[in-house]
Amino acid sequence: MCMCTLIDMVFNTHILHLAVGAPSEQCWGVTYSSNSICVLNGSSVDISCTYKYPRDHRISTTFWFNKQKSSRLPVDLSLDEDYQNHTEYVGNKENSCTLRLKDMRESHSGEYAFRFTTEQGEGYSGLPGVNISVTGRPFNYFDNEMCVHVALCPPTHNISSSSAGVDNS
Repeated sequence: MCMCTLIDMVFNTHILHLAVGAPSEQCWGVTYSSNSICVLNGSSVDISCTYKYPRDHRISTTFWFNKQKSSRLPVDLSLDEDYQNHTEYVGNKENSCTLRLKDMRESHSGEYAFRFTTEQGEGYSGLPGVNISVTGRPFNYFDNEMCVHVALCPPTHNISSSSAGVDNS
């Protein structure tokens, strides 16, 4: 967490504004472990992230949204019918914002971002978010008696085929 405090000082009848700690823009933020992930159809993936906000604020709401599905205001994935039984927020209201997406479908491809609001009425969306590409099932073929696993994901994406987690190698 960061500390952003503004101190007013009177110096020879002039008011001097002093920022103690990091500038306010740096006190707000969302950091994702990856900016793009390829997920196999039917698989699950964790999107790991952390967030920060001024120390004197308290978090009131936290949620993830799909940028393509949110027109003007971000819509909480847990309230979207298309994501019922497909999302699990495994973060907390302090600094962890990990989202678990389960039984992914190709229609779930898109940019996902985290948003939080504070009791002080301020909010922050972590944009740009994480681009998720959901692709068809992998297949195996034999080449000179060696089994080759083909995932059908673009080479620039991290691939996840496990029931939880993402392979960042």
